[in-house]
Amino acid sequence: MILTCPQCGSQFRVAAEKLGLYGRTVRCSRCKHSWHATPDDDESEELELSPDGEPNQTGEGTAAAEGNDGAGEAASPHAFDEDLAEFRAAHRRAMRAANPEPDAGRRFPLGWLVFAAVVLAIVAGGWFGRQQVVAYVPQTAALYDLAGVPVNSVAPGLKLRDVTRRRQLVNDTNQLVLEGRIVNSGDRAQSVPPIRATLYNQAGERLTAWRFRAEASQLAPGAETTFSSRRPDPPKEARELSLTFVASSS
Repeated sequence: MILTCPQCGSQFRVAAEKLGLYGRTVRCSRCKHSWHATPDDDESEELELSPDGEPNQTGEGTAAAEGNDGAGEAASPHAFDEDLAEFRAAHRRAMRAANPEPDAGRRFPLGWLVFAAVVLAIVAGGWFGRQQVVAYVPQTAALYDLAGVPVNSVAPGLKLRDVTRRRQLVNDTNQLVLEGRIVNSGDRAQSVPPIRATLYNQAGERLTAWRFRAEASQLAPGAETTFSSRRPDPPKEARELSLTFVASSS
């Protein structure tokens, strides 16, 4: 059968069985154009011009390519096989160039972003809402303590405000005077437990501690009370003060 290149018009003789039932991709050996040829493309009945301009019926010999110089080239079956492999390789390269894979360093699946956001939200909620967490699940106080996170597990919702300390001489006795407020920032009534004051030296070593109570023993939501305590003859090397709520039974 005769195939004609749709690009340059060159004609080639090819065995029909080489194309198969559904055709295959071939390439012109003259202009290198590739196209999909099928058995329906047989042009063996077409006429081609001879060098003298007279029409000749295409015979059994090798078909002449209708190029500018009039010279023809025979289409080799092996050449078609090689051309097909080369065409497919070129097609794969073109597809990879048109659709490059994203840089592995820049790929960050959406699922990981969602996971990171959820973890961050849990950590933030556990930190900023730790008082509320301990209020509803007292057992979590031990976990916070293990992690070294400060939390008021005895009286969640109660806040110490405007704490002041000063030394005062009373009847020739040096006294440490502590004063401040306690505010119930929670949404329910709260009993006010005892307060423990602890003094530390510059190295962070505990020197002494004592307890005292506030003016009120119960606070409604949003309510507040005051406290005042005096410690006679506090250690002279005391540098740091810590105030914490403690359970009445401890």
